[in-house]
Amino acid sequence: MALMDDFEQQYAILSAEITTKISFLTSAGDVEKHKSVREIERLLEEAHELLEQMELEVLPMAPELKSKYANRVRSYQVELKRLKQEY
Repeated sequence: MALMDDFEQQYAILSAEITTKISFLTSAGDVEKHKSVREIERLLEEAHELLEQMELEVLPMAPELKSKYANRVRSYQVELKRLKQEY
């Protein structure tokens, strides 16, 4: 489960970065905004790929753990979808 813990920590960092960058867009000038948009797109893609890795890691788990971690991954997917909509 150490790998899943690492994945979850990575996702939390990515999610926080995305949120910060999205907040920055409202006050950014054109040059900064363009740079931030590219960075947000990169971070969103990285988060999406991380969630795919997490899904694969959950598949072979024992049923009692699988349910717990599958629910977490689903909640992260919902959160990422919300972040994409905010962006």
